[in-house]
Amino acid sequence: MRNACRVMSREGKAERLMRHLFVWSLLFFLVFSVTIPVVEGAEGAEKTWKTVDELSAAAKAEIDLRTDTPRDARIVYIPAEPYPFVAPYTAEEMAYRAMEFPHVSRWSHAMADAFGSMTSGGYLNQGVTVGLNFYMLENEATTGGVPAQLRTAPGREFYRMVFYYTYPPENLGAQDLWVLYRTDQQATTKLDYFAYAPSLRRVRRLPQPRRGERFPNSVQSFDDIVGRDAWEFSWKMLGTDVLYETVRFPTTRPIFTIASPEGIFTDIPTSQLKMMWDTYPFYRSDGGIECYVVEGTTRADWLPNYGASKMIYWLDRHYFYPLRIEQYDEDGKLRTVETRIAKQENRRYKIRATPR
Repeated sequence: MRNACRVMSREGKAERLMRHLFVWSLLFFLVFSVTIPVVEGAEGAEKTWKTVDELSAAAKAEIDLRTDTPRDARIVYIPAEPYPFVAPYTAEEMAYRAMEFPHVSRWSHAMADAFGSMTSGGYLNQGVTVGLNFYMLENEATTGGVPAQLRTAPGREFYRMVFYYTYPPENLGAQDLWVLYRTDQQATTKLDYFAYAPSLRRVRRLPQPRRGERFPNSVQSFDDIVGRDAWEFSWKMLGTDVLYETVRFPTTRPIFTIASPEGIFTDIPTSQLKMMWDTYPFYRSDGGIECYVVEGTTRADWLPNYGASKMIYWLDRHYFYPLRIEQYDEDGKLRTVETRIAKQENRRYKIRATPR
């Protein structure tokens, strides 16, 4: 099963809410079911995967292998160290840093989202939406992102998303409003969901989707789109790896058309598309990206009957951007793999890089 989605952001001159935040705007996003081995390197390259036991003493000194770190006195389920933390990082702290990078960016922005999914019956389900996304606590003095979510009291909204459907033609004019809430074990409502149907000319309130279940005719779930909260999982370090490739493009498509935030379309050779684009400063000399690999096991007391038993993230070692995400079902079998290509678009928001 394959899902492709292209995301672009553009600042509006008359709207101050378009002026802030975020680092990596997701340009390509593939999710597919697999039954093949999942750890790979460049063709002919030596083994790149290392477990924690195989790491050198110097490499182990760069990470914190504890799983029982001190808790915050006010919010007892998050780390005591203030976000965005300082090195060496625990696997849990890396997961919090990775929360900055869901499919829908954690900053106020406009987005054109084209997506497609091949169903098990061979039906291609496609769509195009225009999204307006507003972070509630964003202003001139403060950033949004994960800090804004953590500052929001449980049960209060922190993000609003409006989606306007332009394709396929039968969906033209349909609209969705998602209101996201900060959750904990008492305030468990994640979403208020409203939909406008042009044929009915009315707005209807819908029940929130089951967060870990896939949407109809899609491989994506609600959490795949809006992101997951790190405190709902138990985290541990698995090791390190080097990625040389994420999204694989068909050989029949030698040229790809890219849209810039200024609305300029450019054709570039597909072979020149890099995992973190040309501006990423931490490529190895052989073109690989060094990654930490962390595992998040679903906490049943936070997410009962969740669709995934665990998640495995390949996080680049400097920004903790998830280049690869594996999901495993309730029986521990690999269910989906998400691979990404990203580019830094909003330079005003600086995610602190980890020095090496």
